[in-house]
Amino acid sequence: MKGLYQWTKKNRVVLIIFVIMTVLAALRVLAAHFRSPVYLVNGILDERLMFRYSDFSVYFAQENQNSLLKYMSFPWLLNVPSWTGLSFNSIYGLSWVLAALAIWLPVKRCAGKYWALLAYIFVLFAPQGFDLRTCVHLYRNIIIAQSFYILFGLMADLLLIAWEKNTKKNSITFILLQITLALVFPFVYFIKEDSFWMMPVLYLLMAGLIAGIIVNLIKVKKTPKKIIISVGLLLMCFLPYCSYRIAGQTYKQANQKYFNYAEYTLRTNGELADFINKVYSIESNDRSIKVWAPYDALEKAFDASETLTNHPGLKDAVFHSPWTKEGAEEIKGDFLSWVMVTALTKDENLKTAANINAFMKDVNLELEDAFEKGILKKDDRIQLTKSAGGRTWEEVGELFEPLIAFFAQSLTFNDFSSAPVYPVKFTPDLENYEMKLGQPLTYPTDEKGVEEMERKASIGAKIAKIDYKIYHYITPVLFVVGVISWFVVLILTICKKIKTDPKLAIQMTLVFVLCGISVGYVIGIVWFSQFLFVNREFARMIDILLYYGSGGSALFYMAILMAVPLVEKIYSKKTIEKV
Repeated sequence: MKGLYQWTKKNRVVLIIFVIMTVLAALRVLAAHFRSPVYLVNGILDERLMFRYSDFSVYFAQENQNSLLKYMSFPWLLNVPSWTGLSFNSIYGLSWVLAALAIWLPVKRCAGKYWALLAYIFVLFAPQGFDLRTCVHLYRNIIIAQSFYILFGLMADLLLIAWEKNTKKNSITFILLQITLALVFPFVYFIKEDSFWMMPVLYLLMAGLIAGIIVNLIKVKKTPKKIIISVGLLLMCFLPYCSYRIAGQTYKQANQKYFNYAEYTLRTNGELADFINKVYSIESNDRSIKVWAPYDALEKAFDASETLTNHPGLKDAVFHSPWTKEGAEEIKGDFLSWVMVTALTKDENLKTAANINAFMKDVNLELEDAFEKGILKKDDRIQLTKSAGGRTWEEVGELFEPLIAFFAQSLTFNDFSSAPVYPVKFTPDLENYEMKLGQPLTYPTDEKGVEEMERKASIGAKIAKIDYKIYHYITPVLFVVGVISWFVVLILTICKKIKTDPKLAIQMTLVFVLCGISVGYVIGIVWFSQFLFVNREFARMIDILLYYGSGGSALFYMAILMAVPLVEKIYSKKTIEKV
């Protein structure tokens, strides 16, 4: 009878938590219909480009100057409403539900259901899901935070399972999560062109999973069944990598078939990207945080290449580009890729990606030869990646202020926007996209529609304002508790006041690694985007960083949510007795 009472009591708690999570999930989806993504900016090479890419029958039918410029995950997502019958608002709200569930998994496994519920609620209503830049502004940036929560939540849970005792339940869960990760990883990878850093993270995960499975196999009595299961789990560790390779190869084959170009994009892959990197590497005293490809470096590149010299019209198009007000301004930041695409596609013989790639291959061979012969000298600046300009050590130091400002905003939300926002004016060519997404995207043309839009926008603004206020107070508290708990547990573990087990070790490691990845990610964002706000007002800097850096905040919050439950270890009865 006692056992029956305990069983029912336990299940009552589980049922209550399930009901709370379900009700909150429904509220989050409902909130997405008030603070919802709209067509806020009509950027031809940003917002409009994503919509054009989403129409696959048109995108793959005919190549033009705007083909192959950006990755395809977000355009693919824009088709989901028409496939499912759900509006994009509902899809957006559900994406936050999935993100919250993904964080629930690892936190529950290492800290229990109550801490997991806290993490679930925190992520479900995270301020990034209501901010102007990462919610209302309909562009691919609105799905980055959720995608990171889902991706890293799955990775964290897999790592915890791999180091747990190999039970039937754990084995089945491990396989299901690996299959899910195999679907999620390629999608997240192909959201933005700066995703190269995800591969080392995947390799690190694979190493951790393999090590955990092997250690667990060594610990137990080996039977043929256990060996077979362990071998199967080891093979599953490679599934996400294989999925990425298959997705990448399929992506390239599709481009090869329709564009005769076997790369992901024209701007950031292939020979054109290699040329841009070479220009960034040419010695120049005029290079700065704002200008990565100064005109003197471009002059040297054109002079060193016979192929470029034989195309004087191309040089004129580059040096008098609409991107630089016909040459009145320097080429800012990463604009060289856009300048080159615009210039190259003006040439009748270089209108296709295949022709541009072949042309730039000859140019690159000539530039490599010029570097080898000393005609061109290498710049001695530090270059973070091939697609970003180099910096001096002094300029590297200028990353510090924006970095601190970003994380300060991630804790206080002082500059998050809760104002009601209205979309661009209606244009007939956007009507098809409104039908595709199952909701209005532009400014209504009738009085009733305007009233309804303003009413919803006003409610959405109030929701956002309340959300920011709550998080303004709770996030710094969670951060302080998490930081102190992590360091205290580390000290107590070193002093052997806390018994170390694989679960605790993985939890501690995950907090450290997630913080490291978060900081590294934001450094990359600042390095790449600082040219947009250098010598500008503080508000402009924050606007840019919050727009591009939401993934860094997601990783930061995940680290906090994994660290906070460690406080329970400090105040456990056993620890107090030992101390």
